[in-house]
Amino acid sequence: MKETTTRRAGDRRDGRQLHNLALTDRYTPFYTRSRRDAENLFEDAVDITEAELWLQEHAVGEFANLNLLHVLIAAYVRTAAVMPAINRFIAGQRIFARNDIEVIIGAAKSETDRRAARFVKVSFDPTDNVYDVYRKIGSAVQQLKSGANPAGQAPFSETVLQLPRVAVKLAFWALRTLDYFGKLPQRFIDSSPYHGSLSICSLSAHGVRPTYLSLGDFGNLPMTMSISTSQIHGRRALNLRVAYDSRIADVYYFTEAFAYLKELIRNPSLLEGAPETVFDDIF
Repeated sequence: MKETTTRRAGDRRDGRQLHNLALTDRYTPFYTRSRRDAENLFEDAVDITEAELWLQEHAVGEFANLNLLHVLIAAYVRTAAVMPAINRFIAGQRIFARNDIEVIIGAAKSETDRRAARFVKVSFDPTDNVYDVYRKIGSAVQQLKSGANPAGQAPFSETVLQLPRVAVKLAFWALRTLDYFGKLPQRFIDSSPYHGSLSICSLSAHGVRPTYLSLGDFGNLPMTMSISTSQIHGRRALNLRVAYDSRIADVYYFTEAFAYLKELIRNPSLLEGAPETVFDDIF
């Protein structure tokens, strides 16, 4: 695991403020205040022929349900471990390094699911390998089914929706204000799909191409990803579409990060062990 650091003035429950960024970067959240305005879009396809052969060999015994989504999330965790700027976020016009790697996974596959919990939220360590990722996702799904996982809980009771809309807007204004100053309760952060490192949705079961998922304008989510599989020139491919907050790192950094992510997806054997080195973000 990453070494813990002493919490300093300006840090939040979910991240530490970065003070040593270039001055122009520190002003960026004032120039571009909305994540929607700062969205950059990325689309690509990854050859997964070798990855699926690897899965056929390793999805046995305890890991019988190991699949491509586990490989992709493990690849993201590894990428965030060695290129930590993709796991930054912006809140209150400040840039933060997130304390952990939190992935929100879309879980609704039917109308029944949509009427209950729509997602699971899983926290990973930078040293996690693909098997650790598999176990943690499985544990989170079991907790969700048992009702022990807080993910998906509404911020207010249904009674609030019965109030005049002005009152509801006032309640959410209070939420946004608390979030701006980093004062949201930890239980709200733990259950929120708008606070985390990555939100990912797999559309492979629906047989459609992925779509871009907006970052929205609430919370501090810096990246969303939608995926599906297809055949391209007789080879199996993973199609992905990503939206990311361009204020947390430049396009060159993200280009390198996506190239590394793709290499890991193509070669899941690289994810069987812990990374040789975990890089902490700057201070």
